[in-house]
Amino acid sequence: MPKFGRTALALILAAVPAVAQELDTDGDGLLSRAEFDAGLQQAGLFDRLDSDASGRLGIHEFYGGVHDVLDLNDGGVLTEGEWSGASGWFGGDSAFGEWDADADGILDNGEVAAAAKDGGLYAAWGGENGIDRGEWYAGLYDTADYDADGSIDEDEDGWADWF
Repeated sequence: MPKFGRTALALILAAVPAVAQELDTDGDGLLSRAEFDAGLQQAGLFDRLDSDASGRLGIHEFYGGVHDVLDLNDGGVLTEGEWSGASGWFGGDSAFGEWDADADGILDNGEVAAAAKDGGLYAAWGGENGIDRGEWYAGLYDTADYDADGSIDEDEDGWADWF
């Protein structure tokens, strides 16, 4: 299965300096895993995705969550602009048109779920028995930490705009 790419967080982690300063609680200019997790916890993102409150994201919650996270304008569908940074999640340089099954110029939840399934995203994040809060946080953090140095800095595309 193709592995998801790190370019996806260019879309999710848009530069939001005020948020960066808020999350960077020790003021060192880096976002540690603990600071990142605390920010996700405060934002309640996992809880919003865990629609059955089971503490684990089932495959459909996960796919819906991927769609919702990438839908930066909350329009209910993904535009080509929203997709441009996300294609790396789905096995490389996937073209927008490749996933736009009905060729209507937008990606709905079903089309994004198909891309996530084909790209092996759920399994890559530990989804055999559902993805727990820690696995969700780790997946997002590891994707954001481009240089794998254990912290996220401003050169790694900024900070989550949904905090």
